[in-house]
Amino acid sequence: MSLLYEIFILPIEIIYRAIYLGSLQFTHNYGLSILVLSCISAVAFIPLGRLAVGTQAREKKLQMIMAPQLARIRKESKGAERQRRINNLYKRYAYHPLLAVRSAFGVALQIPFLTGAYYMILGLTQLQGQPCLMIPDLSRPDGLLWGVNALPIIMTVVNIIATLTTPGLTRKDTLQAIIIAFFFLALLYNAASALLIFWTMNNVFFLLQNLRLPIRLPRFRKPGFAQGGMNTVMAATMRSVYSLSCAGLAILIFLYVPFQSYASDPNFFAAGPLDVLLGMVRYLSLTFFVVFVLWLWFPARAKTIPAFVAFWALSLAFVDLFVLPGHFGALDGIRFLREAALTGPMSTFRDGLLPVLLALGLTALLFAFPRVRLQLPRVLSIAVFSLVALTAWNALTAEEPEQAKTSFTPPAYVADMQSYSRDGENVIVVVMDMFTGGHIERMLDDPWFTNGFRKGMDGFVWYPDTVSMADATVMSLPSIYGGHAYSPAAVNARRDVTLEENINSAFAVMPRNFAAHGYDVCMINGLEFFNRDFYERHLGTAKNVTTVPQVKDDFQLKYHQGTSLRDFSSFFAMLGLFQASPNILKQKIYDDGNWHDAGDGILVASMDACRAGDAFFRFAFTSGITTDAPRSTAKVFYTMLSHYMWHYAPDLKDGQPEIVADPYPATEGQLFHVNGLLPEHYYAERHLMRYLMIFFDQLKKAGIYDNTRIILVSDHGESDSPMVERAYNDGKEYPDGTVFQTAPYAPGRPHALLMVKEPHRRGELRISDAFMSSADVPTLALQGVGTCDEFEMRDPAALPRPRILTHARGGARWSEHKENAYIFEQFRMEGTLFDPARCTREGAYR
Repeated sequence: MSLLYEIFILPIEIIYRAIYLGSLQFTHNYGLSILVLSCISAVAFIPLGRLAVGTQAREKKLQMIMAPQLARIRKESKGAERQRRINNLYKRYAYHPLLAVRSAFGVALQIPFLTGAYYMILGLTQLQGQPCLMIPDLSRPDGLLWGVNALPIIMTVVNIIATLTTPGLTRKDTLQAIIIAFFFLALLYNAASALLIFWTMNNVFFLLQNLRLPIRLPRFRKPGFAQGGMNTVMAATMRSVYSLSCAGLAILIFLYVPFQSYASDPNFFAAGPLDVLLGMVRYLSLTFFVVFVLWLWFPARAKTIPAFVAFWALSLAFVDLFVLPGHFGALDGIRFLREAALTGPMSTFRDGLLPVLLALGLTALLFAFPRVRLQLPRVLSIAVFSLVALTAWNALTAEEPEQAKTSFTPPAYVADMQSYSRDGENVIVVVMDMFTGGHIERMLDDPWFTNGFRKGMDGFVWYPDTVSMADATVMSLPSIYGGHAYSPAAVNARRDVTLEENINSAFAVMPRNFAAHGYDVCMINGLEFFNRDFYERHLGTAKNVTTVPQVKDDFQLKYHQGTSLRDFSSFFAMLGLFQASPNILKQKIYDDGNWHDAGDGILVASMDACRAGDAFFRFAFTSGITTDAPRSTAKVFYTMLSHYMWHYAPDLKDGQPEIVADPYPATEGQLFHVNGLLPEHYYAERHLMRYLMIFFDQLKKAGIYDNTRIILVSDHGESDSPMVERAYNDGKEYPDGTVFQTAPYAPGRPHALLMVKEPHRRGELRISDAFMSSADVPTLALQGVGTCDEFEMRDPAALPRPRILTHARGGARWSEHKENAYIFEQFRMEGTLFDPARCTREGAYR
């Protein structure tokens, strides 16, 4: 039943809701908008009514022709002979007894429209308490006649009058129509007044047609070719062009783009391919309904017009999607990483007229030549088949999403994750994705930290002048694990090895070196693009290494509810429309990241991801530790909690962080600067540092804080470091309300976090002016092993000055790079991150 609703009812409900809410913007009257909806519905129903009347008339005429012949057969024969003759008669007229239901086609056609209106009005909470003339509440029965509902009676009277004034009805047809009228009376007697007004007005419109008032049904015409219009071949061609163009457009928007997005991360969407397909059925059905009605509206002589427009629309979608796509960066949650390119001013010609004119020129050229026009169905068939094949490929090759857990069971790797050495060295590296290094400056004196941030970071050194290797995780993370030998430029120098192998080779560097010196190693979470074969090949023979590429929701049920129910269908539909539209329309559809409220499913998924990440981080750093490791330990943790989208409320609730949809509701969305930074981002980072301070206290209580080396690092920051703002914006921070990435800033996202606590170091947080890189982490982490063949074991902070470092800016997704090389532009920074004069572009690399 749900599928039938999605196919036949929901499309009409969607149309009715859009018309009603749209008319409400102009009428500002709930009752009047119902009348507008009824009028538009009645006018749109004209071609369908014409189709229904014609279908019923053909059935009636066919029955009249066959009736005397059937009577003669029944009179002249019996048994098998009678059945044989009846079957031959049916074959002669291409008839089947089941086709007799065509006589009820008119009534059957009304049911989806009435049901769609019912569900639409039922879902309009705005109608509650809204009066209309003498009706006190449009969402309830009217009760106008001393408690008796008057509107259903009026509707029934109108139905009966319309039946009695309909020409050509037999006594039997009239009786059936009156019975149906009373059936609707019983069915709708207690319905909402708004529904009764809507349906009564539809029937009034039909009555007016019967009475020959100015509103009339168009008379039936013969087929176009019988009137001397298009010949039969061209008429069939235009029908094929129209239907295939519309089918291609629907598949492109509602299947190809959604499945392409789905295949990028099935686990995020927490659904299987079949779920995605079923979610898009309503939009495919809606498209079919609209294009079918539009085709019926055009007379035979003018069928070329809808065929031309449909082909042009498909061509425009192809141009916008494949020829002139917008460059807005990867879609992260519901926001594009390069949102400024989408929210800024647009060129009317380049971003609006150019794709329209290209598609129009192509369409006009193909339609200008009849012989070419006749080949269009074949070309369109190939295009539609290709789109279906590509969609199927995306669906079939997507990873199967993991089943949601129903109860919490600690995973097997927890023992290794929480085990530390009492006497040997413990090395802990915490990678916090997108943690902006400049935010530590605000934390230094932030009263939110109960015991003070400086004191809580006991023994740490903060390196504020730290540059990330790149502005995207796919390019920067390998260097955190593998050092400067895995910078984007260094990786590109090894083109005989694929990017995938290079990245997994980087993941193996620290575990291999620690294991070679007798450490127990634990790598937990965040190993994007992990390939175990490549990883173990470069790890070598080390046996004392525990590797967990992705934690996912392993700990979620320990602290939070399970995965929420999600519906991405509306977002997928908006994303499809977005991709198939010119940039000017893309801007309207994007709606500053709101997607016209279609991104709710993405928001729910993002909050679930935050809960899963919070549960892992909370468990790893606050649930306790053991000191039973038989040898020194090295652990690398990774979290996305500091990465957009952010969902930590600013303050604690019942002693723990609260996860909310919008942590800073004073701004619309999460990409507006307040006090020089993005407040939602800062809240998330602050909560992470609180968790870590709890962990430090546990290490102290266990007596192992002094033999522990701790490194806190980020793969890149976000474009919201007040320190970088002042350096690149004439010494000033951005004014409140500044939109993300619309003001002067350093190239890319270069301000990384780097804080280091060496063993046996205590005291309040110290600040170093050394120029550092996120790629210094392996050297800093391996300081305690003594010697290391793969690294020059010199303190990066003590290297000769001015030190020269680089920062790369490129695509955030693997698909934006080559199989064996990154695509990026590189910037050289001499001696500091905070001097624009010392930041120069070296060039582009491919």
